[in-house]
Amino acid sequence: MIINTEIVDAYLNGEDISKYSSLFIYRQADRSIFQEPEKDKTEIVSKIKDEIINHICDFIPCNKRIWDTLFKDWQNDLDNIVLDLVVGCKEPNDAFVLKDLNERHHMIFDLLCWEKYVGKISLSKLSQNLLTHELLHMLLGKYYTDIEESEKFGNHINKLDAITFNEGFAHLVSYNQQEINSVE
Repeated sequence: MIINTEIVDAYLNGEDISKYSSLFIYRQADRSIFQEPEKDKTEIVSKIKDEIINHICDFIPCNKRIWDTLFKDWQNDLDNIVLDLVVGCKEPNDAFVLKDLNERHHMIFDLLCWEKYVGKISLSKLSQNLLTHELLHMLLGKYYTDIEESEKFGNHINKLDAITFNEGFAHLVSYNQQEINSVE
């Protein structure tokens, strides 16, 4: 996985990150999701950043057995995925997936949005859950292209069906680090 920390590092160094506000990361459906981040959160953002980076080094998805079955080469697929660690997204954009102009997948994690989880769940568990969830979206799109095509180009019912499956399955596989057969 390629880890891009340019924006979060600029924030941690006290720089004005509004210079990044026009990047595709901050655009969703022709609207900006950028907001000027709070300046006094560098300590917690640094802690969250370090935890995520440490977790990525040894990443094993929740329900690995499912991944091994559905995505035969998932370990190698991760090499081409970019993880952007940022600040400046409006809630609820703590973790999401986008493609850049070259169709390369990016996972975007807004570390200020992660602050709400501190003290409620371990950052290690949160990292595993959200990495599993967001990467599953990407891999479903790669291995099962009809799902992504239905989301983009299907009629209303097909779009709704594809989005519901994609989002529901990602939540099920990443839910609380539980094995899929133990979730009711």
